[in-house]
Amino acid sequence: AEQLKRRITIRLPIAGNKEPLFVRFGDETFTIRRGTDVSIPYYVWLHLQECQQADDALTLRMNDLSGAFASGVELYRL
Repeated sequence: AEQLKRRITIRLPIAGNKEPLFVRFGDETFTIRRGTDVSIPYYVWLHLQECQQADDALTLRMNDLSGAFASGVELYRL
């Protein structure tokens, strides 16, 4: 439990989005500024990693579905 509460320093990339990232974990809320070093608990970092993996998986699935749809449309064009 203590390992999960230890603090780590991260820096979120700006990459076109300058708004801070709001994270809610249980009853706690965190505002993480982009482009600056921010200290957060390790369990929040793990949550961010899980969210990023879910976003990546969703993006891959959507790309697969879009490609399959585009291929299907091509079959019915005259």
